[in-house]
Amino acid sequence: MAKFNAATAVESLEYDFTAYGGQAGVIPEPSTGLVKGYFRAMKALAKDMRKFKGIADQLGDVENMSDEEIADRMGMIEEAEEGVDELQDKQRHMLADLCGGAITVDDLDRLPFRVFQAFNQWLLGEIAPKKTTPGSQG
Repeated sequence: MAKFNAATAVESLEYDFTAYGGQAGVIPEPSTGLVKGYFRAMKALAKDMRKFKGIADQLGDVENMSDEEIADRMGMIEEAEEGVDELQDKQRHMLADLCGGAITVDDLDRLPFRVFQAFNQWLLGEIAPKKTTPGSQG
């Protein structure tokens, strides 16, 4: 009979940021509390994102506006830009918290946008995998 071995049930959370001036290492296995906190923060972040999407929708097609029309909307544009910066900052803090100190907000700040997003998606896939393991099917 096959046995479950907790030591080999999941792969370690190894990362390598050295290509962008960062470090390489292993993220400690997140506790259930950290994972729950991360998902609660993601839910709140999604609500914030809807707010700023609403601003973007109100702006209309900025590419085809006259300078006067853009000037009229500058306050909304600035609010949207500040909102995006705020959302990205929240996302970096959420990830740093989930990583239990192995990765800091400063480490995440060094990553280019696409690399940061790829790391975020990778980590999310690792903590909430869609695949099942043998013996976990009901």
